[in-house]
Amino acid sequence: MHQSWRCALLVVLFFVKTCVIYGVILLYSAFDKVGKVKQRKKSLKSMSHSDRPDPEAVILANGDAAASVEQVLGALKELGIEHQTTCHEPLYTVEQAKSVVYKDLGAHTKNLFLRNKKGRMFLLVVEQDHTVDLRGLRDRIKVTGGQFAFASTERLGLYLGVVPGSVTPLALINDTQCKVDVYFEASLLEHEWIYLHPCRNTHSTRLRTADLLRALEAWSHTPTALHF
Repeated sequence: MHQSWRCALLVVLFFVKTCVIYGVILLYSAFDKVGKVKQRKKSLKSMSHSDRPDPEAVILANGDAAASVEQVLGALKELGIEHQTTCHEPLYTVEQAKSVVYKDLGAHTKNLFLRNKKGRMFLLVVEQDHTVDLRGLRDRIKVTGGQFAFASTERLGLYLGVVPGSVTPLALINDTQCKVDVYFEASLLEHEWIYLHPCRNTHSTRLRTADLLRALEAWSHTPTALHF
């Protein structure tokens, strides 16, 4: 009887010890994960813009070098499109873009490069102050393949030939394989003039919206208008 009680006690103690050890392991893993997330956020926050990929060294998925500012503007000229380009400090956010004073009127945009779970890619061009609901966007566009998310920097370079901060519909000149579908906010197309980066966020090019659509047609990218 005494021996059975002792065995039972040992089993209980072993079980308790095992639970404690397992709990400590789980707690350590949780703290370690939180620490790594905080460290990553700290690293991203402290990352300077000079840490971004070199826009002049971007190579497309087909092996070609991505178009330069001069090549983009040259392509517009070949199409007989009137345009004016302003040089400025690199603009990485909408807030920074608003700090630039332009002489002539024109719409300003927010450009989102997205992908779904199946890898299908989309360029969404909306009014500068428009807030985009990615969860509802899929239902509005009515495509299969899962929810939308922002595409990676690598994918951005491979298919649009630009780096973060320089996303623009003019980058579709690089998508010769037509892998990216383009969507415009319908109200944006009502503006006569529009400002866009010519594949570099150190320049802003003003052209007629109708001419932009003509250029996209020439590059085999007919936009779809979305009513928000």
